[in-house]
Amino acid sequence: MLARAGAQIVAMPADDDLMGDPRFPRTHAADTVLRAVENRVAIVVGNTIGMALAVDPVGRIVFAIMINQPVAEAGQVFTVPERPLYTAAGDWFGWFSIVAVGSWLLVSTTRQTSGATLKHPGRRR
Repeated sequence: MLARAGAQIVAMPADDDLMGDPRFPRTHAADTVLRAVENRVAIVVGNTIGMALAVDPVGRIVFAIMINQPVAEAGQVFTVPERPLYTAAGDWFGWFSIVAVGSWLLVSTTRQTSGATLKHPGRRR
């Protein structure tokens, strides 16, 4: 949403204490890199419990502060004016897939309930 509105740098405060799961902060950090590349924005995360990091629009981690380290860090990120197709179009591929599978299920269910059968070439009955 922010990238679609024109943001080039996203600052995200976070608290990654997901019920004490030690894997979550690293997962959230990896997801942050993915989102930065996906939307071509720089993302800076300030975290109280998890990993604080800065990621540039091509996915390079400028800095990362490990879990539960009370440290202040400064870094420099660049921005890009272009927006990828995903940012402009959104989740169209996912929605298209859902509609395609739903249509296929509807057609196959309708054929089964109506008693329609497919004829196989070369078979005689």
